[in-house]
Amino acid sequence: MSRRGVGMNAPNAPVALDVASLGAPMRKPLNAARHLPSEFYASSQAFRLDKERIFLTHWLCVGREEELPKVGDYFTRNVVGEPILVVRDGSGIAAMQNQCLHRGVEVVFGEGNARRFICPYHAWVYDVGGRLTRAPHMDNCTADLSAGQLPRLRTAHWRGWIFVNFSENPQPFDEFIAGYEAPLWFYRSDQCRLAGKVVVDVACNWKFVAENLLDIYHVSTLHANTFGKFLKNDKFDFQYIPGGGVSFEYESAPLTTDGSKAFAMLPWVQRGLGFAGKAAIFPNMNLSARADSLRMWIIWPVSEGRTQVHIYMLMHEDSFDARDFEGKLARYKEYMRSIVAEDQVAVESMQRLAASGRFQPGPLSHMEGAIHHFLNRYVELVGA
Repeated sequence: MSRRGVGMNAPNAPVALDVASLGAPMRKPLNAARHLPSEFYASSQAFRLDKERIFLTHWLCVGREEELPKVGDYFTRNVVGEPILVVRDGSGIAAMQNQCLHRGVEVVFGEGNARRFICPYHAWVYDVGGRLTRAPHMDNCTADLSAGQLPRLRTAHWRGWIFVNFSENPQPFDEFIAGYEAPLWFYRSDQCRLAGKVVVDVACNWKFVAENLLDIYHVSTLHANTFGKFLKNDKFDFQYIPGGGVSFEYESAPLTTDGSKAFAMLPWVQRGLGFAGKAAIFPNMNLSARADSLRMWIIWPVSEGRTQVHIYMLMHEDSFDARDFEGKLARYKEYMRSIVAEDQVAVESMQRLAASGRFQPGPLSHMEGAIHHFLNRYVELVGA
């Protein structure tokens, strides 16, 4: 007979994450704060909190409107284990759960154009708006399937981007985005076109990716052979946006091997060739700008140790008709891949150390102020 009494914990029961205690060093002022410990990056408990308290409650950018120009155009995403379908139907762009009403199988995969969606398991058929139009061999069923509809998510649009929210009672989108309007003056993505997109799988927690994209401290070292050599100083005026967002500007150069411009200048910048801007919209959206281009990084957690990143590259309309645009774009993409590869070395190394459980986090530099602000909001949310 087992000696384990009634009410005693099972031998392998997970221990609840003590967010308040583990996150306390990060909650101190920047000059006294320390980075988050391993538990926030390598534990299933933290990943569950990330899903429940952040990704299923916040507005999330899922893609660009121009990816869906025609009725029937669609793409799919997996948001922390929740498959969704984003499609242009007859009335605009809609987002819905990508789960057949019968057994929950995804009704479509990848991206493309369709007149209807047919579940690959039992051939239930949906129109492009997600309405069930046919369920074969269900004549003897007493359930009323006439009103069948793939459950819809709330959607919003901002500067050419599509946002979704899983919550039944989300923060109004206009209220959510209001604090970003002025600080992100340089990011006029609605006046640009999508030139290219790169998808990267990274073997680390999503927060390491988000932090790395806000970390100006590493640029001149890790990226010394790419764009780091163009960084001009170590002082940055961080604008902290309520809710975990941040924006800052600095001096660098366009993202080319020699720092020269490759594309048409963005007419609203007017700060010279050395302009650089960076921002984050909490939780999964990172924006960056140079004098001749914009980029968007959308961060998708897959598991506690794996993340997928969608990198969008945008240029001003005038760039697309320029001589050798395709050649310049190909070189630009290759340069971006080399920069991402440099970052992967660092963030994947941090993940391995986090998984080992032996890392003791160190203090923050003044150049990590954006990370401090982002993670303070994170700890506040998961510890609520």
